[in-house]
Amino acid sequence: MSGHGRTRECANHVTVSIGVALYHEDEFDLSPAFERADQALYRAKEAGRNRVEPEALSDQRGKPSAAT
Repeated sequence: MSGHGRTRECANHVTVSIGVALYHEDEFDLSPAFERADQALYRAKEAGRNRVEPEALSDQRGKPSAAT
């Protein structure tokens, strides 16, 4: 019964990084969207973690980038 009724403090710190991508109707499968989401995930990690990063505008085919 050791520890029964006692609380134990936990010093774990969890961060979450998420990459988000859109599925394009002209794509045959989800592989390109997964690749764009993966690229966005690594950008989220590089930017400080604990954030959600959308796919880059330049990754969206047929759509203008933010630079234009």
